[in-house]
Amino acid sequence: SEFHERVYQLITFDDLTSVYNRKFLMSRLAVLFKARHGLPPVTLLFIDLDHFKLVNDTFDHLTGSDVLSEFGRLLLSNLRATDIACRYGGEEFIILLHDTTAMQAIYVAEKLRKLVETHPFQSKDGRPIQVTVSIGIAERTADLKTPEDIIARSDEAMYKAKQNGRNRTVLYTGDEKNPFVLVTPAGADEDTSHGLS
Repeated sequence: SEFHERVYQLITFDDLTSVYNRKFLMSRLAVLFKARHGLPPVTLLFIDLDHFKLVNDTFDHLTGSDVLSEFGRLLLSNLRATDIACRYGGEEFIILLHDTTAMQAIYVAEKLRKLVETHPFQSKDGRPIQVTVSIGIAERTADLKTPEDIIARSDEAMYKAKQNGRNRTVLYTGDEKNPFVLVTPAGADEDTSHGLS
């Protein structure tokens, strides 16, 4: 029984952050995308920690791991039980929001972005580490037919957030003329100092 539980944990969760792993995310998305009609809305948040390499370079990789671990706890303590937070790779995370439209997801994304920006991350010797995230949002629509499609669009939106100054949220709208919209309010602090001194 304990052995099977350990195996389940290994194949389902990311050891460092305690959120689900990429394999679990892909399996859940595959199930959701098999059914074509009558599904409630599903939206992804693609989250990337800004300038994370600087954390490793300025402090060390153990500190970087501590930041990722704390970030995972922050996600888990601020999401609904029905939401699925996953570590997609490195410092990239995806949150699968069930029964959530893109418009509703904006509030979730901005709440998380502000929480991370104000969270007191610290190094082992007590030095503050300013962490911010860039977030891309994409809702499942008729033109996003596979898990790979919705991941790609949310990933693109995240990169647009980085191009707009980082510490931003960008929504993929699917509109041909204006497919990506910056939704972070004007006046949000731009991630320029990185908190690394």
